Amino acid sequence: DADELRAYYREADTGNTEIFRLDAIGRVRITSPGRVATGGHAVYDVDKSVVVLKNGNPVKLVSGADVIIANGQLEFWDQRNLAVARGGAQAARVDKRIRADVLTAHFVKGEAGKSQIELIEAFDNVRIDTDGEQVFSERAAYNVPTGLARLTGSVKIIRGGNQINGCSADIDLNTG
Repeated sequence: DADELRAYYREADTGNTEIFRLDAIGRVRITSPGRVATGGHAVYDVDKSVVVLKNGNPVKLVSGADVIIANGQLEFWDQRNLAVARGGAQAARVDKRIRADVLTAHFVKGEAGKSQIELIEAFDNVRIDTDGEQVFSERAAYNVPTGLARLTGSVKIIRGGNQINGCSADIDLNTG
């Protein structure tokens, strides 16, 4: 859904025409089973089955209890079950928040065929906030169902008045 939709056609091998690109402009809302994304402008490449959403201040994806936002753009790679958030990206679930320059969210089909996030990868300037701690690193991989996160590169964990530094860490975000 959007204020304006533009469809781009080309001649198909059958002699008919086919849509190869869709542009959505103004108050864009993209829905699929289990997901809703919003922004200001979207381009859908039909051949690659990829949507690029931007100009949302920020763009936003809601998938069940998970929310992903980005100040830059949000890409949906439908055939790969993948979303990529670029520019001030954040992923949040209840009392956990992951921030980074780039986040990738890997989806699986859950109950009733709805998509749910299984894995979030974070790249560059990673920060994870929970109720009791702040964690910083260069990269992170967060398994959403298990709550386990693996962090690498200049890891710093702050809990209360304590700080631990290292090159890597494994953290259970569900139990602390």
